[in-house]
Amino acid sequence: MIKKIENLAKAYNTLNADLFEPLLVNDFTYESQMVFGCIEGKADFMEYIKGKFNAIKKSSAWIYAEIGYSTYNNSNLPIEELIENGNPCLIMAQSDKSNISALLMPEFNCEGKIIRMDMCGITPHWSTAKRTGIYPGLE
Repeated sequence: MIKKIENLAKAYNTLNADLFEPLLVNDFTYESQMVFGCIEGKADFMEYIKGKFNAIKKSSAWIYAEIGYSTYNNSNLPIEELIENGNPCLIMAQSDKSNISALLMPEFNCEGKIIRMDMCGITPHWSTAKRTGIYPGLE
């Protein structure tokens, strides 16, 4: 699962939408607490994310995706146990790594493909995730 979350973070950190293609199932679902409605299907998400990344490139408000581990309802677990058994997530910031605004929660199937992603700006809050300081694609 580590490689999958690294590839997901790299897609965001490099603004390379094509990196999503092998990660997602065809009937993928994306929801954001900051946007009304959800995006159903890999093709629709690919169209959405390519447009979003193009807009970000023009604005110079870069995205930073840090690998984290969700501790929502498990905040006392050590990072080693979370890496082994926890829920990998991305801690999202824009313009500056310290300007954290959301937690991206991917859900994987048994083959390791992403079936759903939720961009959470309210709950769970990004502060409920353990941070790693790892930003794939930026090192």
